Amino acid sequence: MVITTGEGCVTPVEVKALRNQALGDPDFDREFNELVDFREVTRVDINGQEARELAGTEIFSPNSKIAFVAPNPAIYGTGRMFGTYNEMSKVASHVYAFYDLPSALKCLGLEAFPG
Repeated sequence: MVITTGEGCVTPVEVKALRNQALGDPDFDREFNELVDFREVTRVDINGQEARELAGTEIFSPNSKIAFVAPNPAIYGTGRMFGTYNEMSKVASHVYAFYDLPSALKCLGLEAFPG
């Protein structure tokens, strides 16, 4: 599993850098699931076109689950938008958005935060 956390303002440059880091890691496996923890994010500075491009970039397998958690309705909406764009892409994984961490963990088959 990959755990991605954000805080403050998240930009497309940061998302791309994080993805490149994962793809360059010899221990990374495309079959991993991902927990995107945006509970501490106050703003996502990504427009619709950038979200579409990021969502269409292949990083995880079509079998992977990506659980996006954000209690802030605007940040949650970004996760939903990413999931929709991902579904429409040729590299679709299973992207889910949640307002709370327990629901996201349950989606990934976990009972508690890993680590």
